[in-house]
Parts: sequence; structure tokens; C-alpha cells
Amino acid sequence: MKMSKNKHNDLEERLNAAKARGSQPQKKHQSKMDTSIAYRIIIDLIAGLVVGGFLGYMLDTHAHTKPFGMVIGLLLGAIGGFYTVFKSIKT
Repeated sequence: MKMSKNKHNDLEERLNAAKARGSQPQKKHQSKMDTSIAYRIIIDLIAGLVVGGFLGYMLDTHAHTKPFGMVIGLLLGAIGGFYTVFKSIKT
């Protein structure tokens, strides 16, 4: 009877150790997913500002409306970037 208790305790220790090892890769995987989502949000916001700023600059050079096209382009780019971020967060 004493032998089975030792085996039982040993088995419990091995199971607990295996569970602890098995849970660590999941945490790393979740961390990588969170990081990739954060990078995507940053890239979406920057891309919206760059595209909006570029289009505003092009509008300024062709229409000779020096600061207004750039300001409007940056505002629209920011709105578009935030829209893309919210859309990607929902999915």
C-alpha cells in the first residue's frame, strides 16, 4: 500500500510539472499575437496619416492652396486610420 502512495505522489508531481511546461508556450504565443496587433494598429494609423498628408500636399501644389490641402488631408488620413483600426479590432 505504501508503494502505491509514492507512485501516486510521483505521478502527481510529474503531471503538475508537465502542466506548468505546457502553459508557458501558450503565454508566449498570446504575447506574440498581442504584439502583432499593436504593430498593425500603429501601421494603420501611420499609413492613414502618410497617405492623407501626401494627397493633401499634392492638392496644395496643383490648386495653390498652400496649408489647407495638407491640413484637410491629414485630418482625413487620421479619420481613415482610426476607422481602419476600429474595423480591424472588431474582427
